[in-house]
Amino acid sequence: MAFLRPLHRVMYVPLNDCHPDPGVSLGPLPGLAPARILAEEEAGSDRRGFALPVLVRERNRLIEAVDEALLVGGSLKEELGRQFCGRPTGPARQVPGSRCDRIRGRG
Repeated sequence: MAFLRPLHRVMYVPLNDCHPDPGVSLGPLPGLAPARILAEEEAGSDRRGFALPVLVRERNRLIEAVDEALLVGGSLKEELGRQFCGRPTGPARQVPGSRCDRIRGRG
């Protein structure tokens, strides 16, 4: 579950320094809500000018969340590999395509 936390933060929770109201519900990926402004406003408008940097920050926040989830997921995969496949005993560890090969990315 730990690898899902960073994704949950950007998928459903608009709470950070730029989005201080946890009671606001904008659906999935609430940080991308200002994209509507880009679609609705004319080029050069003030609203569009304010929306663009917000979306750039949100893009960076999304990338950071995915990177963090991948890092945690990779650590989890390694830990599972050590727990279940650390010892070379048992028939499942010697069969190609076994659970251990799939955990190690070989099957």
